[in-house]
Amino acid sequence: MNKSFELFVCRRGGREGTELLDRALIAYGVDRGELAEAALCRADMGKPYFKGLDINFNISHSRDVWACLIGPACCGLDVQYIKPCNFEKIAGRFFSYNDKKYSEAGGLEGFFDIWARREAFGKYTGEGFFGDFGSFADDEGNLIEAMAGAEFREIHIAPNCKCVCCVPKGSVGDFPIKIREDF
Repeated sequence: MNKSFELFVCRRGGREGTELLDRALIAYGVDRGELAEAALCRADMGKPYFKGLDINFNISHSRDVWACLIGPACCGLDVQYIKPCNFEKIAGRFFSYNDKKYSEAGGLEGFFDIWARREAFGKYTGEGFFGDFGSFADDEGNLIEAMAGAEFREIHIAPNCKCVCCVPKGSVGDFPIKIREDF
């Protein structure tokens, strides 16, 4: 089976998430028979996993974009279209001081930079969005690239859309995460 991280991206077009997940896992190299035998479960905080398969994955979707990150180790993923919202109020409620400052300076795009990292990291750890993670921006107003043994990779998948992958630090090296739209 594959030993690298791959990001599967498609437009849903009426297809169900479980169908797309099965297709992505088979394209990644999971045996159809093993997949049919495996049970899709959820950990205590809701993180999905397959009982009986040694595979790590995470799913996200926004509007019509569906994405799934699959790899040999724990991973988290978030996809967010940049859309108007009361980001100052939301940041004030959920973000750290540094993250609020970053959002204020970057406006709507800055807000979604932090939001997508927070979401991806929460899915990586299994704690969800509301975990106590600290800051995703440093004191100088820059996004952090790694925290708590994990690193972030932002991948362009569509205009006005943020896609952040969170993987164990050093697991990807200098190579990009492979993007697959052909599954």
